[in-house]
Amino acid sequence: MKDIFIKYNQDNTEKTQQKLNTWFENINPNCFVSVQFPKYLRKMKLEKAHKQLYKIMLNFERRINGRHWNRKKTPFIAFAEHGRSLSWHYHIFFYNNNFSTYDFQVAFEYVSNKMKLPKETIFVEKIYDAGVYPYISKEIITDFNGHFDTDRIITTDILFETYKTQSKSQQKRSPGSQK
Repeated sequence: MKDIFIKYNQDNTEKTQQKLNTWFENINPNCFVSVQFPKYLRKMKLEKAHKQLYKIMLNFERRINGRHWNRKKTPFIAFAEHGRSLSWHYHIFFYNNNFSTYDFQVAFEYVSNKMKLPKETIFVEKIYDAGVYPYISKEIITDFNGHFDTDRIITTDILFETYKTQSKSQQKRSPGSQK
């Protein structure tokens, strides 16, 4: 009986991964970025890894989009993976933008230098074919009901809405704040 449930779960996982791969093809990403944190940051929990990704992406957006970066963020989808070395890392697809792979390389090199990250922390490459999609979806595993962990999938809006900070004047004006 257990074998039937395992087979059902594997079938669900494969169907979900195929749907994700089709979705990737439809959004047509043009750049693939991997973020592997340095050794001193590898033992962190997922929430802290998301915050580190936020810092990297915030610096990236400021660099590539300039002064008014918050009005025109570069759309991306990031996937968190828990590697064999028990460390979180990210694979990011950028899509619907007018930037070249070279633009991304220059911007992420700036981010690495500014944040004093080792050069191998961020890897940028152009997407030539759909072969990278299954690589991204490989850790998406469903349960018996076809549900999967969406906490590992982060979009531009989710990342910047979750970790945005308010100014002191905004905090004073927000409901429930003490005067």
